[in-house]
Amino acid sequence: DLEPPPTLEEWDGLIRLIGMTAEDRSRMSAPVDVRQRPLFVLPDKRAILVDISNGLDTLWEAFERVAKADQQFFSRYQKRKAGWLEDRVAACLSSIFPSHSIYRNLTYADPDKANGSTAELDAAVAWGPFLVLVECKAKQFRLESQLGDIGRLRSDIRANVEDAFDQAKRAARYVHDTAAPIFVESSTGRQLAVQKDRIRRIYLITVSQHLLAGLATRLSMFQGLGLFRNGEYPLSISIADLETVTQFCDGPDVFLHYVEKRLLTQKESLDIMADELDFFGAYLQTRLQPSRLWERDDTKPNLVMLAGYSAQFDDWYSYKRGDLSAPPKIGLEIPLEIKDILAELRKRNDDGARWIAFALLDLSDQMLAVIAKGFADLKTAQFTPGRFRTLVRKEDDVVVSIVASPDAPQDP
Repeated sequence: DLEPPPTLEEWDGLIRLIGMTAEDRSRMSAPVDVRQRPLFVLPDKRAILVDISNGLDTLWEAFERVAKADQQFFSRYQKRKAGWLEDRVAACLSSIFPSHSIYRNLTYADPDKANGSTAELDAAVAWGPFLVLVECKAKQFRLESQLGDIGRLRSDIRANVEDAFDQAKRAARYVHDTAAPIFVESSTGRQLAVQKDRIRRIYLITVSQHLLAGLATRLSMFQGLGLFRNGEYPLSISIADLETVTQFCDGPDVFLHYVEKRLLTQKESLDIMADELDFFGAYLQTRLQPSRLWERDDTKPNLVMLAGYSAQFDDWYSYKRGDLSAPPKIGLEIPLEIKDILAELRKRNDDGARWIAFALLDLSDQMLAVIAKGFADLKTAQFTPGRFRTLVRKEDDVVVSIVASPDAPQDP
């Protein structure tokens, strides 16, 4: 049931936009036309909606077609829609990052122009040795694009992803080419002065209002259409998926490591088919380690499909709607001792702790197991005053050394 219930005028308007009455059906010439009117209207004006997600997408598209008839209204509507999306993105980021590390609606000196022009960036996050540059696009993803209209598909991917990526890359060039880059928050005048010697990672994220039908996780396929020609890609994510991902990240380090691993999947030589929540579900279980997902000793696959990992999120939203009596257990699958270490590192406000947390997440399961066992043993060990205990483990080009002593100096 809708609360508050729609008025008769609103209900009639909804039916005109996406309702399929007997009269509408008589005018249809192809079965696919049904998808544009997913609200099946009964003779007494009651209605049946089978696929809520498709129904909402269709409603957005139908509303915009009508709204464009009044350009003055449509201009205000577009600005409001863009503002809403930026608000939602900021809310998602605020759920995992400290509020003071998030900046919105930034201006900076345009690196592509020498006449003193400024450029804009929708959002940025400065968290220790990490800098995240975010661009939002609230453009439509039209039904024709989803059904294979190549021209419209190319236009919609450009409008929702590539244009935003170009703007984020411009901001990254400014950071790279400027000795002391400064971004200014338009509404407050607050400055983000980037200390380049501190930055170890810069991530570019584009956020779309609409789910791009699994295409945003396979951007390399658009090179044949003249997009992303240089082989660089952002993390392109819809606002709905961003809300889910940030909800189940224990801390900023987990979110940033997920971004890192997701971007690496775009550079794999094999074709990986998965939507965002399947990727994220696989990350929570495996941290997207190739050795656990697609690397094989005896064969090299050309295509991998990650399926079923998103089912836990379906169950979560079913629980939120009241359809399930108990929520599913969703979280990063790592040893409890490692979770404790990460929790302690998150309490420390220094770059070293934040980088260590990120680096820990990038270690193999075997290395994490060794570290976890080492810490578990240390908790019950009997120490001799003035003596140290050490544990050293090497894996490829990584060496982990744990040193413990009962005589460690206390913080002043």
